[in-house]
Amino acid sequence: AAGWLLRFESRRTTTSSELCRGRLRQLYAHGRVILHRFPRSGRSRMDLLSSGSSSDSDDSTAVDKKAAWGEGPPRKRIRNVPHEPGDWHAHVYISVPMNDAFRAVRESALKQQGMADMLQSKAFHWVMHDNFHISLSREFALKKHHIGPFVEALQNEIQHIIPFSVAAVDDVVVHVNDFQTRSFLALKVCGGSDHVKKVIDHVNVVAKKFSIPSYYDDPSIHISIASAVGNVHATKYGGGTSKKANDVEQTATADDDLLEFGLRVSEVCVVAGKRVYTIPLKNQI
Repeated sequence: AAGWLLRFESRRTTTSSELCRGRLRQLYAHGRVILHRFPRSGRSRMDLLSSGSSSDSDDSTAVDKKAAWGEGPPRKRIRNVPHEPGDWHAHVYISVPMNDAFRAVRESALKQQGMADMLQSKAFHWVMHDNFHISLSREFALKKHHIGPFVEALQNEIQHIIPFSVAAVDDVVVHVNDFQTRSFLALKVCGGSDHVKKVIDHVNVVAKKFSIPSYYDDPSIHISIASAVGNVHATKYGGGTSKKANDVEQTATADDDLLEFGLRVSEVCVVAGKRVYTIPLKNQI
């Protein structure tokens, strides 16, 4: 799926919400990418970023190998959910492609004020992600014979949803998983988040039928770009407190321009074990 890269500049202050609402009305107009400029909103520049929950918790016991920042040996990941024989770990999500537009937004986000100290801290061993997505569910387990029925039920549930657009900006949010064992750096999805939440509602309907925990009540829609073992909120970077999942969300910005990445969403993915199932949204002829 193609993405677009937008940089904005203007004499008046414009919030991210205003940007995204206006942008979504212009997306894919006449099949062209539209470029505009406007300044970042007048939010305070924070030395550190904090925020709520993330569904990107990793329950594997693999060792982190792709370390971009941090000192010391890689840390072993913590298995939060015991493995049961016959279980296939699964997740529902929107795939986000790595292209020049997304790469530019990610690199800009990692250069924001306050990021350098966090990324170079000896307390955390940050690993850069090479696969990106927007979560629509928590991670859960399915028996092998339930995978097919689950995918079919989800297809029936979302087949009427019309494709939509989302937009992520280079403001970074920090999430901590439910078990407070892993922290994530993420790009905030501001444009199209309401559409994503509607899809999540439909995923929750199917999850309930299979006795799977629903997603967060008020989810923070985001794209994780890096992670580290540990709870950032419990350190000086998080104000010395341990925040509840999905509790508070704050962002940090630095330079004058706000960079945005856009994506057209036309399908939903389900991964179960090593198998990936793609479910298309409503076909518009």
